[in-house]
Amino acid sequence: MSGKYVYYACSTYKNRSRTACTMHPIRHNRPETAVLFAIQQQVHLAVSYSEIIALINTAPIKKCQSKRLDDLIAAKERELAKVIRYKQGLYQDWKDGEITREDYHNSESRL
Repeated sequence: MSGKYVYYACSTYKNRSRTACTMHPIRHNRPETAVLFAIQQQVHLAVSYSEIIALINTAPIKKCQSKRLDDLIAAKERELAKVIRYKQGLYQDWKDGEITREDYHNSESRL
């Protein structure tokens, strides 16, 4: 078919009216080349995505930020538990008469 034209016609030209549209002559290799190029691009993209996904899956997981935050949370929880123990001990000292009510309230307000 080299050098020959294959005629592609739109459905309006073919089914409705020859005056509504024109027949569009185009060499057969032009659409074939365009379709082949589009398919090659899609295959290339699919391969690229596969390679990128493989790289992501093999990359080491970075947990530095989450580990640092977990450590900060644990430290704050230990600090809170310590303050609660101090308050409980302070309350017990007040109830046992070892410190005055004024000392209890002054000490509690500083915690």
